[in-house]
Amino acid sequence: MLVAFWTTDLVVAVFSNWRQPLTLEVTPNLRVLAFAAVVTLTTGMAFGVAPAMRASRLDFTPELKSGAAAGGAAGRLVAGRVLIVAQIALCVLVVAMAALLAQSVRNLKTQHAGFDPTNLLLFDLDAVGASSASQPGPDRRALYAGVHDRLAGLTGVTSVSMSTMTPLSGSGTYRGLALLGLPETPDARGVWWNQVSDDFFGTLRIRVLQGRTFQPEDQSGSREVAIINERTARYVFGEANPIGRTIAWIPTPDRPLTIIGVVEDTKLADLRSEPPRMVYTPLAAQASLPGRAQVAIRTTGPPVALAGGVREAVRSVNPQAVVERLRTMSDQVDGALVRERSLAWLSGGFALLASILAVAGLYGMMSYHVARRTRDIGVRLALGARPRSVLAAVLRQTLGLTLAGVAVGLGGAFMTTEVVATFLYGLTARDPLTFGGVSLALVATAVAAGYLPARRAARIDPLRAIRTE
Repeated sequence: MLVAFWTTDLVVAVFSNWRQPLTLEVTPNLRVLAFAAVVTLTTGMAFGVAPAMRASRLDFTPELKSGAAAGGAAGRLVAGRVLIVAQIALCVLVVAMAALLAQSVRNLKTQHAGFDPTNLLLFDLDAVGASSASQPGPDRRALYAGVHDRLAGLTGVTSVSMSTMTPLSGSGTYRGLALLGLPETPDARGVWWNQVSDDFFGTLRIRVLQGRTFQPEDQSGSREVAIINERTARYVFGEANPIGRTIAWIPTPDRPLTIIGVVEDTKLADLRSEPPRMVYTPLAAQASLPGRAQVAIRTTGPPVALAGGVREAVRSVNPQAVVERLRTMSDQVDGALVRERSLAWLSGGFALLASILAVAGLYGMMSYHVARRTRDIGVRLALGARPRSVLAAVLRQTLGLTLAGVAVGLGGAFMTTEVVATFLYGLTARDPLTFGGVSLALVATAVAAGYLPARRAARIDPLRAIRTE
């Protein structure tokens, strides 16, 4: 119950993310605690019935005969071994699933998504309240320029950019291209449109593959220019060089955009999907600037250290401007992985509990085995057996139970891990390296758990053991 009180907030934090913070009252109440207590007590009583019934039927006459005693103990020992093997097998299954999910999260986070998320601070700038109703365009233009200059002057800032969307932000604008020969469907003509400042690609470290990025003169709007990503270039122009070619939006086919550069593809909606088609245009060149912009700041150190300075800088330009959702790009990446991270955390917790139970059961089983055979071990030692051989004998039994459990567990995992295949990324549900690593880790842990009873057996005093019997 204490652990339940301590960990419920942690569980909620695992499911929360910067996009949709999860607010739930999950403190265990009387009804929840009563349910948990009843289930726990019922389980304990149910598994205690068999030993209790066996003890209540105890017949002292046959039990005093050594053969009968040995036979009864042997039966109990076999049942215990079967339970330990089953416990280890279930542990292998749970740990294998947890390892697969954890590796998927790592693969998703470490893949190259087209940008560099390190040392990148993001926030949403709300300029709606900071501009007048009569001339919002000029007011926003001055605000964005002022905020950009003030942020760029902060100590520890290497570059600043503004845009209408950033990778994995969960928002964006979808528009259609006016291209001849394409079907009249949104999927065929649609691209994502991002209005960016001239230092956007340098701040996010998106590679320029052909041509150039925007220059300050492009932001003046003197000519209509655009930058496209690789996927758009292949889709529209095939293998031809797109630099100098033109594209246009569906509402204004008579206003072509001259392509001046091609940049690397970047993930947009999530880290699993393929990068979409993207078109970038200069932010300041637009006749009407948007009321909200996403600001990205590249820093030399930890981005969160600049949070206070960023708020103060924006406030000094215009007190009515609002800084929203201040976060790092790493937070944004984690927010895109909330489902995968939640599954990995929960499965990892269950795997840890299963491992503890399996190790504790194996330790108890081997301790019981050593205690039951104290006299036999004492006689062997008295007749000249080396403690090292006794230690090895107990460890062999521990290893035998562990290997049997691992073998059964691997068979079960091989057949059942397909249920998590849709959540995996960069590996298969039957990844041999994962299964091999889990098996080796559990074997090593189990042998370590069996070492203490084995060492105790090797240190038995022969005279004391025989005298006790």
